[in-house]
Amino acid sequence: MSPALALIAIVVLAVLLAVVSAIAGALWWRTRSLPLTEAVVLARALMARRRALEDLLERVAAAAAQQGPSRGEVPPARAHQDQALPPAPRLIAVPDLSAPKDPVAKGHAERNARVLELADAGTSSEEIARLTNQPVGQVELILGLRRRLTRRDAAEGRP
Repeated sequence: MSPALALIAIVVLAVLLAVVSAIAGALWWRTRSLPLTEAVVLARALMARRRALEDLLERVAAAAAQQGPSRGEVPPARAHQDQALPPAPRLIAVPDLSAPKDPVAKGHAERNARVLELADAGTSSEEIARLTNQPVGQVELILGLRRRLTRRDAAEGRP
């Protein structure tokens, strides 16, 4: 084979390889971007359905407000009375800060001595709540009240 013919064959093969690579790259790009376009179409369809449901709910609510309860229908306020009620939430006792200042601070420290001891030891609020069997919010309230009373005492020059 002559050198010129070999050079032409190499150039033709290189061009053919470049064309095949370009076609393969275009196909790969198309298949890669296909799920994204489908996701966009699905998201738009979902948004349209959500809007339709919201409109339907608004119309039903407006119709129910106009009609009121029918004769055989139980009003919504009494509809759940037959069902067992969930346990009442545990309430947090908030001390009255309008009382004289010293008894509040003393009473607060006496009632919550265990919480304050654990806080002084560097225990976290969550751990204190677990150890004292109190809600975390109540423990944080106790510690916040302590900080507030401490700042008040410092501002008034008390030890």
